[in-house]
Amino acid sequence: MSDARTTNNARANNPENVAINTGAARDVKTGRFLAGNSGGGRPKGSRNKLGEQFIADVYSEWQKSGADALKKMSAENPSAFVRVVAGILPKEIDATLTVNADLFAEVQNFRAAYEFALNTIGADDIEADEPLMIEHDNADE
Repeated sequence: MSDARTTNNARANNPENVAINTGAARDVKTGRFLAGNSGGGRPKGSRNKLGEQFIADVYSEWQKSGADALKKMSAENPSAFVRVVAGILPKEIDATLTVNADLFAEVQNFRAAYEFALNTIGADDIEADEPLMIEHDNADE
């Protein structure tokens, strides 16, 4: 006979409404399951010993051959390599840039603002006289 049938038969033959041991904690009067895990258990976020050892082993192997495996994968299966890279990148990037406009209050023209910005970001080795150009190759047309 199945466990469910045994439990149902035991309930039918239990006129005192005493809790029947079905493997789960229940309220004696209502028969409802009790909330929570009364027996304790592992703290949230903890790993079991097998999981911890597995992570340690993976890390150890990665230290030995991770770079070589990535090189081989990129050469032999580039689409899988791209999926791996995409999988580790964050889903969203916060590219918010806050600029204090008061910093530019004393500049008189675009050139002065450009030079000030270069100095502020630490790119003062770029010549302000010659702006960076995007080159175009007409050979492909």
